Amino acid sequence: MDEQQLHELLMEYGDFSLSYTTLDERLERFTMDGVEGYIAYKVSGKTLIAVAQPVCDPKDIYAMVCGFREFGQKQKKRTVFFGTGEAQQEIMRNTGYNSAKAAIDSALGVKNFTTSGNKMENVRRGYKKGVKAGLEFIEHDLTFNGNVKSECEQIYDKWLTAKDTPAIEFIFGHLDWPHKWGKRCFLARSAERIEGFLVYETVPASGRWYLDLSPSRSDAVQGTMDFLMVESIEQFKKEGVDVIYTGMVPNMGFADEVEDVTLPVKRALDHIVANFDRYYPVSSEKFFKNKYRPLWEPLYFHWQGQIGTTLAVDMYRAFQPGGLKGVLNLFK
Repeated sequence: MDEQQLHELLMEYGDFSLSYTTLDERLERFTMDGVEGYIAYKVSGKTLIAVAQPVCDPKDIYAMVCGFREFGQKQKKRTVFFGTGEAQQEIMRNTGYNSAKAAIDSALGVKNFTTSGNKMENVRRGYKKGVKAGLEFIEHDLTFNGNVKSECEQIYDKWLTAKDTPAIEFIFGHLDWPHKWGKRCFLARSAERIEGFLVYETVPASGRWYLDLSPSRSDAVQGTMDFLMVESIEQFKKEGVDVIYTGMVPNMGFADEVEDVTLPVKRALDHIVANFDRYYPVSSEKFFKNKYRPLWEPLYFHWQGQIGTTLAVDMYRAFQPGGLKGVLNLFK
């Protein structure tokens, strides 16, 4: 599939919040004769991991899911889906897949957004601190000159180090410049430097945007992130955008929802959940997103049969830098 075809399909059918993740150049794409669309997937060991929902006409999703499953069977590989929405659940059940809620995604209504009211007091306070500090809100055009690019990359690298959380191996949270299909970058600049920035990815067919990155300096001006969030939301409001997505948070109840899992994997899941904040700052991420009063939408993981060690290892290798060893190192 060439770039022009990919662009046309996303503009026509890419209305799901995570559609942009199918643009990752490290992914492969499954297509079917007679069906306009594709499924983006990653090969990991004996598993084909489909990302988000099929990008196609809704009437063709069932056929695409069945075709992808058969495609995997011919290669003697199992197929799983990561990051599908509520609307696809009946189709997944009807095609023989199990499901569990893997994460929740925050959807924020833009048209009626306001910082007024008691529930928005924390946001309002943070925003005012940024304004008082003289922060300037700038949308960068992504033709990054050397200084801006270098400064953003330094902020990003130090931000990851401070979080003690590696970037997920594929799909989310990577700083690549620029993005031909649609990416927007908003900077908060003080008199001396860039304090932080936001990177939004396009949800092509819906005109919505997905917040993928939100790095800031460890010693950033107080209120930097609230300043950036409020100003970017107001910018989208001016443009008539109805919804933005401010990112996902892993479902800490995932281990309890999964059925038909081998005992070693169940023990591993329980251990990871108990220590998950060392891997991903769930509590702080959810607290920050909740300040903006979003609606939380479930994202699902689908598989067939029993979740055994092989599947668990394949999933870890796909998402975690350094594979399974990288995961284990996080919990030493």
